[in-house]
Amino acid sequence: MRAKYGWALMLLGALGCGGPEAGAVTPLRTGEAPLMAPSCPTGGAQRVKVVIPPGTPEPPPFAGLSPSGFRGVQGTTYFTVNYPDGASVLWRTQGTEGSTVQVRAFSAMWPERGLSPRAPLGDKLLFTVHTPESGYEPWVTDGTEAGTRLLKDVTPGTQGTAMSQVSVWGNNASFFRTRQVLTPPRTQVELWRTDGTEAGTRIEVNLGVLSTLAEHYVRTTSAHFFFMSNPTDGTSLWRTDGTAGGTFFVKKLDAGQVPVMDVGTTQDGAVGLFTLLDGGSTEVWKTDGTAAGTVRLETFGKRMQMLGSLGASVYLVDATYGPPLMTLSSVSLAGGGKTNITQLENPWANDPDAGTYVQGVVRSGDKLYFSVAIGTSGPAPRRVWLWVTQGTAATTRRIPAELSTSDEYWSPLIASDNGGVVFTAGGTDSFAAPWVSYGTNATSSEITTSPSRTHLATAFARVGNRIYFGARDDTGYHQLWSMPSNVSCTP
Repeated sequence: MRAKYGWALMLLGALGCGGPEAGAVTPLRTGEAPLMAPSCPTGGAQRVKVVIPPGTPEPPPFAGLSPSGFRGVQGTTYFTVNYPDGASVLWRTQGTEGSTVQVRAFSAMWPERGLSPRAPLGDKLLFTVHTPESGYEPWVTDGTEAGTRLLKDVTPGTQGTAMSQVSVWGNNASFFRTRQVLTPPRTQVELWRTDGTEAGTRIEVNLGVLSTLAEHYVRTTSAHFFFMSNPTDGTSLWRTDGTAGGTFFVKKLDAGQVPVMDVGTTQDGAVGLFTLLDGGSTEVWKTDGTAAGTVRLETFGKRMQMLGSLGASVYLVDATYGPPLMTLSSVSLAGGGKTNITQLENPWANDPDAGTYVQGVVRSGDKLYFSVAIGTSGPAPRRVWLWVTQGTAATTRRIPAELSTSDEYWSPLIASDNGGVVFTAGGTDSFAAPWVSYGTNATSSEITTSPSRTHLATAFARVGNRIYFGARDDTGYHQLWSMPSNVSCTP
């Protein structure tokens, strides 16, 4: 039942399915700091508007009825509410109740509408939605109902388009389409580009049917890197700038078909980072978009998870569930060389069921924040702790807050200003309330919310200087909330 962000069971996770199993071993006490009392100014986070009307039929388990899919377009934030009956509503807001209005409502149907904001296109929003006439296709809106229309029926008919890896290039965007061709069916991979008009939405490159497009990709400041593989040629790195002329092969990475595991960039966004899982070993790579600058930095003889880079190093932790003590390691970006930095605290290290795994990670300023779960013999962890590091043992510490231990709801993380992080944790009278930390006990606290307490905050997304999210409040539903990106709750 470990379904990431499957939070629609609401408080069931806290009351039944979410806690440690009966008879769990009491942990060793390590002198952890007490939780801080709420100390934000009143209205640290505020409800923007009630967007799900009271009386709306309660969703079935795992339906996820909440504002989500936040995307910014020139000062306006778009988001969607997808209902369990298949209906979808596209909204826009500038952060106030009066500016939060419906753009267009799509009626209930099955298969569900699945409306998803994808990217800004100049002063318009590119999104995808399912309709009976065209299937799942790209649409565009200028923020008005009259200006909301089908962009192009990329795959004519009702079949719809499998569209992935949307990347923005000024006032244009590129995306990949995969479709079945030939008999027996083969998957063809195509790169498309759009300027927001039907005539300007066209195929740029047909990459053929011989290779499979990997799900993961890397977007740097100058290029979109993608991975292709097939049994004959192995696994290769490609790059594109969204045009035919700027799409080309970079380097063969492996003679076999190996999975891409984690992706990221250096802090300045100029260099791409990724890991490959070759057998039981994890390879750490970097790329500047050239063959010579695409280098395998290091290999670990076990599964590792990349957290991200800080300065001249990239940081990783154990990704195998078994080890009770998770090791934080670093690899030099200058040319390899791995270092074990420290092991993370686990008071249940002698329990064979107390394996550890990362639930979430975010880089904020010169810090990496990551949540680590300590397992049990059941599906739910016994503890989930938030850690912060600046790359040394001395700067690696645990934040004094208890994150959700439900197996149906994982606490989300998002970077705030000045090296901080916003997340959810247990509150004074709330389950999974919003918290903020700037990396120390003294700067970690629950965020005050107005006009009511919140539960199960989801879908944190930063647009401009605001962080938007959905949260269950006194209406009994997840509504639209926001907070300033520099929210601070120092006691």
